Amino acid sequence: MKHSNSWSIRLVTPLAGLCWRKSITLNIKRLVKAINKSDFYRAVYTLQRFLAGCSMESELGSDTLPKNERIRFKVPQNLGFPGSAIESINDVTGDDGIKRLEVYVNFMGLTGPSGALPRHYTELVMQRTRLKDVAIREFFDLFNHRLITLNYRAWEKYQFPIQHEYYLTGKNTSIDDVLKALTGASQNLDVFLGGLLAMPIRNTQSLRQILELLSGCDVEIREFVGRWMVLDESDQTQLGSRVQPEGQHAQLGMSTIVGQKVWDISSAIEVDLQVNNRDMARAVMSQGRLMQILKQVVAHYVPSCIQVRWRLTTTYRNLPIASLADNSPGLGLGGALMISRHLMDKKLSIPVG
Repeated sequence: MKHSNSWSIRLVTPLAGLCWRKSITLNIKRLVKAINKSDFYRAVYTLQRFLAGCSMESELGSDTLPKNERIRFKVPQNLGFPGSAIESINDVTGDDGIKRLEVYVNFMGLTGPSGALPRHYTELVMQRTRLKDVAIREFFDLFNHRLITLNYRAWEKYQFPIQHEYYLTGKNTSIDDVLKALTGASQNLDVFLGGLLAMPIRNTQSLRQILELLSGCDVEIREFVGRWMVLDESDQTQLGSRVQPEGQHAQLGMSTIVGQKVWDISSAIEVDLQVNNRDMARAVMSQGRLMQILKQVVAHYVPSCIQVRWRLTTTYRNLPIASLADNSPGLGLGGALMISRHLMDKKLSIPVG
């Protein structure tokens, strides 16, 4: 990949499961000044987003060679008190003409202010540097870079927003696999709603919150609307016969059922979408993408033994006028004829599925 000598930034910001990208030309010096050097992880995350337009090889902590990474971690060779996590960030150009960022880190390293090696190693590096011999310093920085990089990757691994952002760009992440296993989800939307889907006791209040969030309109859920259940022959009442002298379910007041159907009041609910704008009403009545998503989520949330009926409550004003055009709603799908003006704001309820 051919790299440009000019810097450009592509900010990638996760918002409610969505990825917002905007390309902005930004001076690197202004970016460095804006970074909070006391927060190492957030600072490196910001720099990573700055370099998001580069090749995948530039990612920190990957299997690529260090020369292909656009951020290099180094340790300041002094024994002073570390005032912040990051000492400085420098914009440098390598021998290959590629711009890189050198980040001097205070809080860890083999030598320097927080060095793990004995003090005399840092003194030796300082002495050799004053004599213009930077070989030992560069040697230690090879290990410093890798250690600090892996430290950052360990932090990044347990940051769900960052991992989900990677998932949205097509990378596999362990957090999404865990969330799908916990929630039984197969879609990204189910992962987003995992907190409600993982609850052991599911209720209509949570279902209403989900539907209002996805549809953007008020939702009313009516319980115990009931439905007729057809009985199998083995469950129906039969009088005594030669084959069954005592009959079947024929004990009066205990098991007798008249007819082939029973009314079950607890096996059906009704979802009423209360829509106040024309575009939303048309989207609901046309059984488009929105209704498919709502039905998919409800099917995942509500037990399969419960029947869900859908209704749309709106005014005549929001209904599409039936016509012979191609994009007109089909017959019986909610299209209205010409309505008088005094009925335009009258509410009506329409079954939509």
